[in-house]
Amino acid sequence: ALFPPAPAGGGAAEDLPLERDDENIARDPESWTRAVFRRDGRAVASDAFPDTAALLDDILGPDRAFRLPKGSAMLSVLRPGAELVPHCGPSNHRLRLHLTLRAPPPPLAAIVVGDPDDPANTRPHVPGDVLLFDDSFLHFAYNRGSLDRVVLLIDIWHPDLDSAARDAVRDTFLYDLPAPRNLDRANILAAMQPPAPPAPH
Repeated sequence: ALFPPAPAGGGAAEDLPLERDDENIARDPESWTRAVFRRDGRAVASDAFPDTAALLDDILGPDRAFRLPKGSAMLSVLRPGAELVPHCGPSNHRLRLHLTLRAPPPPLAAIVVGDPDDPANTRPHVPGDVLLFDDSFLHFAYNRGSLDRVVLLIDIWHPDLDSAARDAVRDTFLYDLPAPRNLDRANILAAMQPPAPPAPH
C-alpha cells in the first residue's frame, strides 16, 4: 500500500513517520504533515513507506525529475480542519502532480489554483484521481471533512524545457550551492561572498 489504511471510524492517522510543516504554509503547523522522498530532485534517505519510495524510483527514473530544483516527491497529509494559506511555487519550470490516496467525500477537501472566485479553479480531491497543475500560480488547499486528505505529490520538469533550459534553471536556483534549506535571499548572497582577508597584524 502507498499509505496505511484509514483508522476505523475515520479521523486522522496517528504514529506515522511524518514531518510537520516547516514552511509556514498551514494555518496550524500541526495540521499539515509530510513524508518526503525527494527534495530538489534528489532521493531522501528514509525507511518510511518503502513501497511508495520504490514506486517513485520506478516511475521517475533519471529524466522526469532528476536534479529538479525545488522539486519534491512526498506524501502530503492534510488533517481534518486543515487549511493551507495561498502560496505559490518559485517559477513555472516544474509541474506538480497530486494523486489522491485518501480524502473525505467531495467537495470537502479541495485545491484552488488561480482566481478563487472562478468555480472552475476549485477541484475536489477524489481518491484515485490525479490533478496536474502549474504551482507558480497562487493556490491553496483545505480539508473540511473528518478524514485525512492524503495525496502523493510529485514535481516533474515542465515538458517544454530541454536539457539546456534545465541546466539554466539549475544555475538560476543556485542548485549546487552547499547552503542550508530555507535561507532567505540575503543569506544566500552572503554565503556566495568570498571570505574576508585576514586582518593585518
